[in-house]
Amino acid sequence: ETAITKTKHETLNFIRDIELDWSGFSLATPLRGSQLYDICIKNGYISKDLKIGDFEINKYIIKTQDLDPDYITKRTYIMNLDVNFVNNYRMKIGDYQVAANCFRDVIMRYENHAFAYYYLAKAQEAMNDNPELIKLNKNKFYQIIKEDDTWREYAEYFNLNTVSKIQSMGKVISNRNIKLKLSVSIEIPLDKWSSGMVGEAVQKGH
Repeated sequence: ETAITKTKHETLNFIRDIELDWSGFSLATPLRGSQLYDICIKNGYISKDLKIGDFEINKYIIKTQDLDPDYITKRTYIMNLDVNFVNNYRMKIGDYQVAANCFRDVIMRYENHAFAYYYLAKAQEAMNDNPELIKLNKNKFYQIIKEDDTWREYAEYFNLNTVSKIQSMGKVISNRNIKLKLSVSIEIPLDKWSSGMVGEAVQKGH
């Protein structure tokens, strides 16, 4: 286990232990005039030609032999999904209403946040909410992970990897005067869904 991996696990465990309703994650940003900026320039971790617009709080730009910016950005977002959705504190203690309100707030800010729809549906199921609303939010999750490779990858990472979906085949079988329209319930592994091996079937910090 590397020092970076150990630190990541320690951070996740610490956040879980202090039982926060919601956690925010920021990436180290070498702003001009800071000690971090001077260190990065001195060691060639960032370009000397960076402009002010190249410095973003949610964009990691420090590149060393051991740290890849894309890897750090992705791992940080996975930590966000882990703490705020997959292991949401309010969901764990059964306070589903507060959890649902948090997920709705995320959807208001980021309308294609797949995990917000998925866990809102989970909270609604726990509260015996309107089945139509639950179905609507689940279908939105399925639609996003079908169309967005990044969200599908996150879903697979957390083992949200199968889809149970009623798929109307639209196939009519004729036998003299009898016509039957078939609807089939199928379970589709996401890897096969995404690869185009199956037919049509029904997303961020944040």
